[in-house]
Amino acid sequence: MYRVALIVRYVFAVTIFTCINFAAAAEPHYFVIASEAPEQINGERLESAPLEQHLSFFRDSTKSFNFFDIQERLAEFSPVANRSDLHFGYTQDRIWLHTQIYNQTNTKQQRLLEFEYAFLDQVTVFVLRGNDIEIMRSGNVLPANERVLANRQPIFPIELAPNERIQVFALIDSEGSIALDVNLVAPESFFPANDYRNFWLSVYLGMLLGLGLYNLLLSIGLREKVFLLYALFVGSFSIGIVTMNGLGTMLFWGQLGFDGNRIMIFGFTLSAFFGTWFARNFLETKIHSPKWNKALNAWLCLVPIAVVGAWLFPRPLALYVMDINGLITALLIVSCSVYCAVKGVPGARLFVIAWGIFLTGVTLFALRNLGLVPSNFFTLYGIQIGSAFEMLLLSIALAARFNKLKRQKERAQAAMLNAMQRQEALLEAKVAARTAELGIMATTDMLTGLLNRNGLNQKLEEALQRSRRNNSSITMLMLDLDEFKPINDEHGHEVGDFVLKQTAERIRSHARGNEVCARFGGDEFIIVAENYKAEIDEAAFSNRLREAIRAPIILPNGKSVSIDVSIGYYTTDKATHINQLLREADEAMYSAKRAKFASE
Repeated sequence: MYRVALIVRYVFAVTIFTCINFAAAAEPHYFVIASEAPEQINGERLESAPLEQHLSFFRDSTKSFNFFDIQERLAEFSPVANRSDLHFGYTQDRIWLHTQIYNQTNTKQQRLLEFEYAFLDQVTVFVLRGNDIEIMRSGNVLPANERVLANRQPIFPIELAPNERIQVFALIDSEGSIALDVNLVAPESFFPANDYRNFWLSVYLGMLLGLGLYNLLLSIGLREKVFLLYALFVGSFSIGIVTMNGLGTMLFWGQLGFDGNRIMIFGFTLSAFFGTWFARNFLETKIHSPKWNKALNAWLCLVPIAVVGAWLFPRPLALYVMDINGLITALLIVSCSVYCAVKGVPGARLFVIAWGIFLTGVTLFALRNLGLVPSNFFTLYGIQIGSAFEMLLLSIALAARFNKLKRQKERAQAAMLNAMQRQEALLEAKVAARTAELGIMATTDMLTGLLNRNGLNQKLEEALQRSRRNNSSITMLMLDLDEFKPINDEHGHEVGDFVLKQTAERIRSHARGNEVCARFGGDEFIIVAENYKAEIDEAAFSNRLREAIRAPIILPNGKSVSIDVSIGYYTTDKATHINQLLREADEAMYSAKRAKFASE
């Protein structure tokens, strides 16, 4: 019984449409193919013929009507007065379209029914030819191999026999924004135009890919977060835009079984997140505008809700949230960048221009999706045009930032090099001074300031070399203080040290400029002289020195002490070793000491 009822309904529907076909010639709003070359509508020749003036529509809010049901409601269809009537925005209704096409020529005609907006979930076209019904499907949710023609936009081939009249119904079922710009195009006109559009779309997507990879490499090479954020922004935006244009689902997501709607939502909401993060870092709001920095941080905490919602929310709600999220993000970033530009933040002016252009495209696209502005070339492709200019301008801004960073790095390196050179020079001076100090410490007696044994040996070696070279004489005087130990025992070592220092000063003051004075032991001193003319000079000098040392020494406590000294000297022009000089001078000193004590 069910099959019989279905056949009766079908025969009834065909009968009704047959009657409509015969009445179509008298209908003023049917589409006429009047010639083999470009289309004519009411006498106007067009390469691509828009159908809105020849369409009527019906909104199925219950989503319960099938093709046979809708045939019985043809009288409820509303004629399309202008293009805005076909712009439904976000709606849960299923949209039915109806038109009539009449091939007035005597030849077979090939045409393509084109829907300009690529992101329609599913479009089913019913072509009624007398008693035959042809059904074709296309749309964003279908993989390429399930579409009647593998194209990023829904297109449907229509063939008309000579003088044939057909009825065309289209069912649009989409959870996203529905904007129906429908054209009837000759294949020879459509495919070159389609190739042209795909070419520029490929250039656009290639530009996004190139900019993303370039900035990703910059971020790796320079270790600058701002370049990485820009690369992530471009990459996530590319996911959304390639899906929205129909290429993503046709070439990638559809073949993999992914939901193109959710991937587009995910791409655009994620780009809002990275775009906000990028703007905050690029404009350095933490430094230049703490209040805007807090606002951007707050928005960065909210955007992930939309990103997660891309997969969890019902698709209509997720799409609506995506548009609202895009509008708020663009307005927020532009407002912040304008504030920073007024404050003179480096790069902010170019940033304002870039995001201003992008905001224009995003706003037109979002308002079109919300059904607040009509669908046209600028609202349909405004986001691509705006984003292309925005990406290029931001790349210029980033290049300027890169050059700035390079100059800063060069200045920092130059400053660091100068600082290192100054530090090296200072360190070298300190090392030289310390080396000289250590050299002095190594050759100087710390108590008296005279040379110690190391210093004496160096000077003696130099004197011996000059003596051998010039055949000159060397005289060594060795002095030993007499009765020095009782002074130490009676007055203490501090007084003893004071006496030694005073004695050393007297020795130094009586020595000639080229004579070497040294403390040889505890109370022993040595003077080395070169080129004494005669023995009388040595004796006279020894007597003067002895009298100077015997003079009373006034102690710090006001008391005075006197000390005697035994002096021995040895002169030679044939000495070959230091020990020889020391031995001979030492013997002469002890001879003098014995002679003095023997005379007492």
